Amino acid sequence: MPTSPQKGSVMTILLVIALIVAVGFGAFYYAKNGQTQLPNFNSTNSGKTPAPTATPDETASWKTYTFNNEFSFKHPEDWSAGKLQSTCCAFLSNPKAAYPTKSEGTLRIEGIYDKQNCVEATDPQNLNEKESKITFAGKQAKVFESESEIGVGEGLPLGYSKRIVVANGNACYTIQYLSLATNLDQRQTFEKVLSTFKFID
Repeated sequence: MPTSPQKGSVMTILLVIALIVAVGFGAFYYAKNGQTQLPNFNSTNSGKTPAPTATPDETASWKTYTFNNEFSFKHPEDWSAGKLQSTCCAFLSNPKAAYPTKSEGTLRIEGIYDKQNCVEATDPQNLNEKESKITFAGKQAKVFESESEIGVGEGLPLGYSKRIVVANGNACYTIQYLSLATNLDQRQTFEKVLSTFKFID
């Protein structure tokens, strides 16, 4: 039985309405769920690297030793500093040093006031010494480093020696310490002591 023109028009209208509803629903769904999320640049957690915290200065609480109004340095509270019997020299010693009778664990600072002796002090003292140049207490200086047995021929462990020669005014100074080569904590402490050394002009 043929469909009447009126019924055909109704079906067409219903199909158009259904299509419009479907397209509208699809557009709404895409708008709600299909959009790309943009990054939030105002977020407090934006991936910035936090600023590093400052390392506390271990030497801030150390004692200060001053020698004849010529120079000063800081040292740990339980270490001993003073003058040697000859007033030309200052010393610093670690009470926990392994071989104190061999001057191990000791730093010695000597002022040299003769020009020729100053020249000789800038020469290597043995074939094992390695020479380099540094800035020390704001002045150009020579450094001599070596490793050798503590107490020659006594079967003792290897020692590390560091000697700095630096001029100030009409004098020059030798600053030298001896430590067990394997005692890295003691060597680091000596280096921190040297970092606090100052001439008193």
